[in-house]
Amino acid sequence: MKKSLVLALLLMGFTGILAQVILIRELLVTFCGNELSIGIILANWLILEAAGSFFLGRVGNKIGRSIKSYITLQFAIAVLLPIAVVGARVVKNMLGIPPGEMVGLFPIFYSSLLLLAPLSLADGETTYKSRKEFETSVIELLTGTECSVTVEPEMYEGSIQDRVVAINARS
Repeated sequence: MKKSLVLALLLMGFTGILAQVILIRELLVTFCGNELSIGIILANWLILEAAGSFFLGRVGNKIGRSIKSYITLQFAIAVLLPIAVVGARVVKNMLGIPPGEMVGLFPIFYSSLLLLAPLSLADGETTYKSRKEFETSVIELLTGTECSVTVEPEMYEGSIQDRVVAINARS
């Protein structure tokens, strides 16, 4: 397996964990965190990651994939993370909620959804791109030939699954 792919996957995992820890901590401080607010924040995060992987993955299949777009998404995540942290710190003031007052469930829902959307959607697409590259590397390792794998996300019995459309060997 390519060392650059392993490094990219490790970088993506480290970035994802770092982003989750920092943003969840900031949002919990902002919303005077309890279990319900943690659940809302994590639900928004997971829904947005899945949407980024499913919908942007489908768009990525149509326009083509490249290392360049993966790198661009990683830089976008690097820029969006500090913006989201600053947004998490000022969102309570933007909502007009005085210090010490608990925030309602609906404001927690929509403000965390809006704060996490750009970062989570980009991270979801990055996950989709890196998984495709990983699958291609595993198939190349097993078959001993270079190939390209075409994967399309699809809905099947209420769950999102991927369907391998084609495995093309390269000469």
